[in-house]
Amino acid sequence: MGGANGARPERSAVHARAVLGVPSRPASAAPLPAAVPSFGRLAAPSPAPRRGPDRAGPPPAAAPAPEPAPLPSPAAGPGQAEPEDPWLEDLAARLEHRFARPELLALALTHASAKDTDGRSNQRIEFLGDAVLGLVVAEHLFASHPEHEEGPLTRRRSALVSTAALARVAGRLRLGQAARLGRGLRLGPMPDSVLANLVEAVFGAVFLDGGLEAARRVILRVLGPDLAVADDASSWKSRLQERTQRVCKEAPVYVVLGEWGPEHKKHFEVAVRLGDRDLAAGAGPSKRAAEEAAAEAAYAALSRPRAPAPPPEARALPSFLLRR
Repeated sequence: MGGANGARPERSAVHARAVLGVPSRPASAAPLPAAVPSFGRLAAPSPAPRRGPDRAGPPPAAAPAPEPAPLPSPAAGPGQAEPEDPWLEDLAARLEHRFARPELLALALTHASAKDTDGRSNQRIEFLGDAVLGLVVAEHLFASHPEHEEGPLTRRRSALVSTAALARVAGRLRLGQAARLGRGLRLGPMPDSVLANLVEAVFGAVFLDGGLEAARRVILRVLGPDLAVADDASSWKSRLQERTQRVCKEAPVYVVLGEWGPEHKKHFEVAVRLGDRDLAAGAGPSKRAAEEAAAEAAYAALSRPRAPAPPPEARALPSFLLRR
């Protein structure tokens, strides 16, 4: 019994391997470990353990977070210029001045009706621009018209810096479209005084940004057409011609009567004639200056009130009685 019982397990093991298709283990093979049974159903491999927070090792890669949407840029308030502001860029291009501090130009375009909470507007910079404009225009007239004294120079300067003249300049620069105004001014046509103040403030901004030379260059270029018109309209020759054509339908003629002095310092005498009558004569360091002097004298002579004509009964009296 004992021998028979000892042989069955071996045959049973061989029979089980044959049934399961497992090759027989050679006799020389090492014995199986005690933890693994020599027969029976094969165990399936256990799945890999999940990695929890208490497990060592790098965490799994996270999905990339979506990029945040860009924040909108804040709108520029009075006195703060945005580099991409098309109105400021267009105005700077028309002025032909590149602003190192564009906020000065934005402040110059801020009317008192649209000032911010700090009370900033273009009033102070307008005050400065008014002085700079007057200086540049006076300097230009002084150098360009050596033949004129204070009176004609003052009249020319007044014509150039008047409210109407500066309002025309503002129209050419389109300042009304770039200005920052209160609601009341935006509803209707802009007064000439507001436009003129904007021009002076812009000139003040150029002066603060680039100095006197930059302001002089911009002012003379912007006022170029008005400088030519003012020179012609305020000259005595133009005034005299306008008056004679209106009254007599005839233009005056200027004739050189003589010249004297060395070549480097000549003087000329010119007479102005209307038809066959000499109206007046004038002298000056150039023909133009002499013509201006003659025209001024002729205009003054035509402007003097005439003596009243004697009554008809007095015309028959002898001349010695009329002189009494």
